[in-house]
Amino acid sequence: MKFSNQSLLALYGRQANAADDVSSPASYMRSTLELTGQDVLVRLLDQLDDPDGSPSPGENSRNPDGSLTPEEYCREALKLTGRSEPSSQCPEETNESAATGQNNSPGNALTVLGGYAKRVIRWLTGSRDEAAQTDAFSDLEPEPEVVLGRFDRSKDYWFMEESQVPKDTIKELRKHKIRNQCQKLLRKTAKNLDQDMTKEQIEESFNRFKKELAELIGRKCPEYADRLNFGQALSELTELLVALHYSPDSSMPYEDGTCRWDKMPLDNNCLEWLLKVLPQALNEEAGGTEMSADLLERVAECVTMVDLRPIIPFSKEECISEFNSVRNDLGLSKGEFDLIGHLFVAFHAKFFQALEKNKDKPLPVLAGSYLVNARMYNESGQVTSFAVRKEGCIAHPECWLAGYIGNSIIYSIEDYVEFGRTLSRAFGHVANVVEGFQVPEESRIGLRYGGLDKKTPAELKNLREVLREMRARLGRKRTRAAEMYAICMHDGQSHDGAMDTIREELGDSYANLLQGSFDGGATTGKMITEAFKTYNECVDNKMTHEDAIKEVEDRHGPKHANLVRGCFEGGATTGKMITEAFK
Repeated sequence: MKFSNQSLLALYGRQANAADDVSSPASYMRSTLELTGQDVLVRLLDQLDDPDGSPSPGENSRNPDGSLTPEEYCREALKLTGRSEPSSQCPEETNESAATGQNNSPGNALTVLGGYAKRVIRWLTGSRDEAAQTDAFSDLEPEPEVVLGRFDRSKDYWFMEESQVPKDTIKELRKHKIRNQCQKLLRKTAKNLDQDMTKEQIEESFNRFKKELAELIGRKCPEYADRLNFGQALSELTELLVALHYSPDSSMPYEDGTCRWDKMPLDNNCLEWLLKVLPQALNEEAGGTEMSADLLERVAECVTMVDLRPIIPFSKEECISEFNSVRNDLGLSKGEFDLIGHLFVAFHAKFFQALEKNKDKPLPVLAGSYLVNARMYNESGQVTSFAVRKEGCIAHPECWLAGYIGNSIIYSIEDYVEFGRTLSRAFGHVANVVEGFQVPEESRIGLRYGGLDKKTPAELKNLREVLREMRARLGRKRTRAAEMYAICMHDGQSHDGAMDTIREELGDSYANLLQGSFDGGATTGKMITEAFKTYNECVDNKMTHEDAIKEVEDRHGPKHANLVRGCFEGGATTGKMITEAFK
C-alpha cells in the first residue's frame, strides 16, 4: 500500500482543519502516521517531545504553554532527518520500500518524514483553507505518456498487439496449440483483424464473432445463454471508448440496447454518473453554462462502452467464481478469457480507424476500473499505440458514486490528481467535437470527490439526483418483491418456496434484492416462515400492519418482527396498503 508524502499531508490537514486550532500538531502527526502503520516515524516524532532527544528550539518559537508551534514542530522534525529548511522542490521517495513503508529502517523512515515535514510546513505557512492545501500539490508531475513503436506486421495478431493486449497473451496465441472450439474462434477472429477491411466488413465480422460466441457460451454454459453482454454497437459517433468490468443482474430487463447483446442500460447508476454527473461537473469546472438534456445526450452518443466480461453474473458477491466457472467450461486460460474483452475493444478501434475522419488515429480508451486496468493493461498509465490511445485509468464509477473514493488510506493525493488529469484527457476528445461541452485542461474532480476540495452546489445537486433515483428504483423493486413474498407466505409457502416463486415471476434481481434483507446474521428461513405465519394470521383477523408486527414481536421477539418489517421498508408501500392487499 502506498502512503506518500502527499497522502500523509492530506490526512494531517483533514485532522487539523477539523480541530479548533493547530497549536499542537504532534497529535495530528502521530495519529496520521499510526493510521498508516508508520511505526518508526511515530517513534522518531516521540523524540521531539523528549528534551533529551532533540535540539531545544528558542523560546520565541514556542507557544505560551511551552509547546512547539506547528511550524517549529515540523522544522524540528526536519532536523531529525539531517535537513534544514524546506526547499521549493520537495523530493519524492527514491524507492518503493520507502514509499510503501514496507522497509521501516531508520533511513527510509527519515526519508519519508523529511518529505512529509516539508509538505506540512508549506501548508502551515500558507492559508489553511482546502484550496490552498491542494494547491500545494499543483507541482505534482503527471504520469509520463508512453508511446509504443509499430509492431512487426509480418507476424500474426499484430493488430491485437497494437490494441495493447499483454505480451504474455500474444505469446500464448502464437505458441499454444488450439484444443477447443472457443480457442479456435478467438484466434480466427483476432487474426482476421490483421487484414485491411472497410467499415462494413468490420461490422459484419464483429456481428459474426458475437453470434458464434453466443452460440458457444449457450452450448457450454447453458445457464448463461440468455445472460450475455457484448457491449454497445460500433458507432461512427464514438470519440471515447470506456472499458468496464461486467454488467450486473439488474441490467437483465434492459431491451433498448444499441444492438442485440447490449446490456448496458444508460440509466444504470454507474453509467448515469459517467454520462451525466461527470460531464456536467467537468463542464462547470471549465466555465461552461448549465448543460441541457440535448447536450448531455450528444455527449453520451460520443462515449461508447464495453465490458471485459461477456456474461451477466447471477450474484455480485460470487461474480469472480462465476467468471472462473465459465472460463473453465469454455476451456480457456485466464489470458484467453481476457482476450474476449480485448476483442471487443479491438473491433471498436478497427472501426474507428476505418472512418475517413479518423484515418490512422488511435481510438481514445479509458480504463474504467483498477481491475480492468490490471487484467487488460497490466496496470499501465497513459499509453499510446497505433490502434489505441489509452488515456489512463480511474476508480470504478461505483467508487465515485458511493463515496468510497474518499478513503485517503486507499487513494493517495497523486491518485486524486491523476484521476482528474485522466478524465480531462479522455473527455477532452468528446469536447473537441461536441459544441457547447467544455472540459478543463486538468480537472480537480478527483480532489473534490476525495474530500480535499469542495464540490460545487450544482455538482452536489446532480450527484444527489442520481442517488435519489437509485434509492427509489431499489425501493420499488424491494417493495414489489416483498409484496409477492408476503402473498406466498400467506398461501402457506416456505421461505425457499416463496423466493423461488419471486425468481420465476419477477426475476433474479428482485429475489436477490429481497434476500439481501434477510441475510447478514443468524436469521434462517425457519425464523422468517414463523414470523410471516404469525403476521398473516393477524392480517386475517383484520389487524393493521403495525399491530400485526407488534404481535409478531410479542410472540417471537424483536428479530422476527424486524424481519417482517424489513420486507416492507424501502419503497412507497405503507402499512395501510399492505393491510388492504390482504383483505
